[in-house]
Amino acid sequence: MRCWIPLKERIWNTKNMNRCTTVRLFMQRNRIKRLLRAAARNSFADLKRNYRIVIMPRVAEEYSFDRFLSDMNYLKKKENL
Repeated sequence: MRCWIPLKERIWNTKNMNRCTTVRLFMQRNRIKRLLRAAARNSFADLKRNYRIVIMPRVAEEYSFDRFLSDMNYLKKKENL
């Protein structure tokens, strides 16, 4: 699974990048991945067939488990899974 952080939040200037900024971005990315996996596990647990589902989160100020879960349930209902 890959997670994309918007360009405005990335810092590519390695001369001015300190370790705290790098760790903070990694922690944010890993938190989003954990939330997505947990929401997918809850939402898609009752599927009868095996599917390969690609999930790409939208850019948001704050990411929450409830929001991911409601979006995945909406998609599941929309696609008749």
